[in-house]
Amino acid sequence: MIREILSSDVEFAQGMLEASHSDAEILASLAARGLEPAKAAGLLDDLRHGRKPRAQLAFVPGPVIPRAAKGLEPAGASAIRSPEPSRKRLHRKKHRRKGIPWGFILVALIFIGALGYTLIQLQAYLSRESADKIRHELPAPLPK
Repeated sequence: MIREILSSDVEFAQGMLEASHSDAEILASLAARGLEPAKAAGLLDDLRHGRKPRAQLAFVPGPVIPRAAKGLEPAGASAIRSPEPSRKRLHRKKHRRKGIPWGFILVALIFIGALGYTLIQLQAYLSRESADKIRHELPAPLPK
């Protein structure tokens, strides 16, 4: 339960004081938020006597470093280079679409062409065969 006092804890306690809650209620609420009773009592005492309590930021903003770049550059290189290009590069890699699968498209076109050629040849063969069959079925011409 060792946790530093955050600025949100200070604002929470300040709001409870302004809403006229008792000290016991405020201490119980701060303990429910995860503060030690001693730290909560110190915070409440500071607020009651008008002192500014020492609070930590919940999140300390810092430069964004891509995971791939960690430990890959010399120590002085990051100070020389501006962080903006690495963000752009990271953004491009993150949202990059996959390319068109040209190999798959080529194989599909070859298959469709072969299938079309086969069907045309089959149709020609069947039409020749049916023409031959029709010729054989015709009666012989009458003699004159």
